[in-house]
Amino acid sequence: MKRPLLKYCGNKNREDYRLSSRSEADCIGFIFAESKRRTEPSEVKEWMDEFGKNGKKHVGVFVNPTLGEVEEACRILNLDAVQFHGEEPLSLLEEFKQRNGQEIWKAIRHGESALRKMAHYGPAADVFLIDSSVKGSWGGTGVSFDWSLAGSYIKQAEQMGKPCFIAGGVSPDNVIDLLKIDPAGIDLASGVERNGIKDERLLKNFEKRVFDYVSGH
Repeated sequence: MKRPLLKYCGNKNREDYRLSSRSEADCIGFIFAESKRRTEPSEVKEWMDEFGKNGKKHVGVFVNPTLGEVEEACRILNLDAVQFHGEEPLSLLEEFKQRNGQEIWKAIRHGESALRKMAHYGPAADVFLIDSSVKGSWGGTGVSFDWSLAGSYIKQAEQMGKPCFIAGGVSPDNVIDLLKIDPAGIDLASGVERNGIKDERLLKNFEKRVFDYVSGH
C-alpha cells in the first residue's frame, strides 16, 4: 500500500509551524480566511525565514477570495499551492491558473452535489479535497463525515487523473478507518492539536499509526 500524502493545516503560530515543518507531513497549510486558525502571510513569512520549508509543500487556504488577495499571498510566500475552500466561480480558478504557476486545490463539501461539483471544477483543479459539511462553517470543525461514502470521491478523482484528499475530523484515534479506503491524501488540523495548538505527541502518534498501517499492507 502506498502511503497517503499528509497535510497538517491551520498552522496559526510560530510553534505550530515549527512542529509541522519538522514533522513527516508532505504539505502544511495556512488559513487566510475568516477562521479561528486565521493567520496573515506576513506572519507566515517570518516563520518560514526562521525555520525553513524543509521540503514541505506550502498551501494557502482561501474562502471566496479576490484574485488579488490570492496573488498577493503567493507573492509574499512563494506558495506551492492554493486551496480554494468556498463556492468560488470556476472562472476565478481558471484565471488564476492562466496567470500563475501554483497548484490549484479545490475543497468540496461532502453531500449530494459533491460529485457534480468535482466534475464542474475538474478543468481547473489539480487536487481535490473533500471536507465535512457543517452548517455555518467552511471547514476546520473537527467533524468527520461517513467515510464509507468517500470511495466514490476517490474513484472519480482517479478517473480524472487527480489526487483526492479527505479532511474533517481525522485524528490518531480514527485514522485507521480512513486508511482502509486508501485516499491519496489526508488533511487534518484539530486532530493533532491540544488546546488549539499543534501537539508534538499527537503528531508523532498520528504518524506512527499511519506508517505502521501502511507498512503492514
